[in-house]
Amino acid sequence: MSHGHCGIVKAAPQALGAPKGTKKTMAISARGPAEKKKAIEEMAESIARAAIQPEYEIVNDASLELLARTSVSLARSGVDIIGASDMMDGRVGAIRAALDQVGFENTPILSYAAKFSSGFYGPFGRRQIPRPSSEIAVPTRWTRRTFARAMREIELDVEEGADMIMVKPGHALPGCDCRGRERFDLPLAAYQVSGEYAMIEAAGPQPVDRPGNA
Repeated sequence: MSHGHCGIVKAAPQALGAPKGTKKTMAISARGPAEKKKAIEEMAESIARAAIQPEYEIVNDASLELLARTSVSLARSGVDIIGASDMMDGRVGAIRAALDQVGFENTPILSYAAKFSSGFYGPFGRRQIPRPSSEIAVPTRWTRRTFARAMREIELDVEEGADMIMVKPGHALPGCDCRGRERFDLPLAAYQVSGEYAMIEAAGPQPVDRPGNA
């Protein structure tokens, strides 16, 4: 959507990702009482503006309804596979139920089961509306905790009816790809994002521009 989220958002007193009690320290530098007074006034005005700005959070259940309706529309249009990348909780189950209710039991769902924050999104991201980091499910720092969370995300989607699963970005975390394939008896895709694709292209054979080049 225009705001960068893959779901419906609403104004809320406290946005997700900004826990209550977060404190910020501000420092000012002034030469003399006049500059000090001016700096304090500017800082107070800045704090006041920030205080009245609405915070936003994703409305998960309303987003699921929209995803389900969109998936049915796509299936009726003739798509072969539904591949929702929104990362809403329960999206696979909602899409599966909606498809089954209107006779698309055989339309498979490709689940973007585990997304990882990564600098490899850079080339694509710079050409799009800036996206909030809350879209990404798991950080790329590879620890037992993040691996367990990734496996749990895949497991939940499989339980909800996913026919295929995907890890994104692809080559940066082969451990997740390999162990996911060992644990779940479903087709598994590794999504290579724009930065990965650019690396592969740059490392590939270069065109021969004159006789004698190898």
